[in-house]
Amino acid sequence: MAKKSKLLDKPKSKSVAKKSISKDSKTIEGIYLDGLRSKKGRLKWLRLETEHGEIVVKVAKDIASDLPPQIQVGDRLKLAVARKDSYLKAIQIMPIGQAINATALEFPAQVAEPQNKTQPQIKLKICRKGSCCKRGSKDVIKAMEAAIETHNLGDRVTIETTGCMDRCKKGPNIKALPEGEWYSRVNPDQAEDILRELQAIDRS
Repeated sequence: MAKKSKLLDKPKSKSVAKKSISKDSKTIEGIYLDGLRSKKGRLKWLRLETEHGEIVVKVAKDIASDLPPQIQVGDRLKLAVARKDSYLKAIQIMPIGQAINATALEFPAQVAEPQNKTQPQIKLKICRKGSCCKRGSKDVIKAMEAAIETHNLGDRVTIETTGCMDRCKKGPNIKALPEGEWYSRVNPDQAEDILRELQAIDRS
């Protein structure tokens, strides 16, 4: 007889997410199949098997770090989701049932981001004052502008030069929006690497 999973024996009432649910959101239940993670290990997308078929859902950044480590393939989850253009975004995730036998599921090894998803606009805020300027932020700006032009990213990536962002000892500094990622001690040679990490440039 197969051993019974001890991970999620009882439905959980406590929400994993911290974000409040808006009136425009709805709930979806399904079995967790797999997910796509960033280079830093943050869960960005997850795939569920629902009663209507498989769906791919983007995970809100501010709840990804709160997901309990015991969630595994085969667990039943309830998601509060909001529609964002052509994709769904999870703003709350709750485990609601015991894990099933994952070997009984058939699915590809890794979920891919939806191909028809509208590409998000990226804004790079680059400090050009004080210590950042002395450490070469003007050269970083020129290198980033050149990389954007080389890869025809003018419609997706914009640069905004700013005053001090209170990270002087780590300059030159770049803050990437909307994700809010910080890049410090940047040099001109890192321009394309940063754009790749932000997935503005194809990694292939």
